[in-house]
Amino acid sequence: MENNEQSKIPLVPFMAASLAPVVAFALANALFLPLIVGMMDFSNGNGLFAKLLPSNIPGGGYLMAALLVLLFPIAGAAVLVGPALTSFIVNLITPILTNRQTAIWSGIVFFIFHTIFQVVLLVFRFFDLNRSFKDPGTILWVIFDPLAYLLLLAGLVLACSVAIFGWLGAWMRRKKS
Repeated sequence: MENNEQSKIPLVPFMAASLAPVVAFALANALFLPLIVGMMDFSNGNGLFAKLLPSNIPGGGYLMAALLVLLFPIAGAAVLVGPALTSFIVNLITPILTNRQTAIWSGIVFFIFHTIFQVVLLVFRFFDLNRSFKDPGTILWVIFDPLAYLLLLAGLVLACSVAIFGWLGAWMRRKKS
């Protein structure tokens, strides 16, 4: 059994350590999602990135496409690695997630925010003025959408990585001191 002092963690430092990966995830998605939309709009020639190019630059479209293709893996890696790395660094500086329970709660906090983000993303995906939700096929597609299950699995994996790397950062800090 752990002692009583270690099991009672102050709420403010715990929430700061738990919300740091959420902020990193939100900032990475703030770069990643417009990049995806820009790549999709760039292909039809009337998107935001296509309008940024001056028409007198020869090969400007290829340069913009190459830039988008180069930024895509960097932004994707920031979305996937950013929360766990942030949790590790925060707990390396100030060890908050010193036991399994607090690490699991930190992962749960991240999973809740990821689920809220997932619901908003899926609502915007299905928000189409031409599509009616009274159609039974649309309702079935919303329920059995493969993207929803993929995002749920990604949320579980990211929440576990936030908890594990946060605990690992706190463990390394305690081992060092």
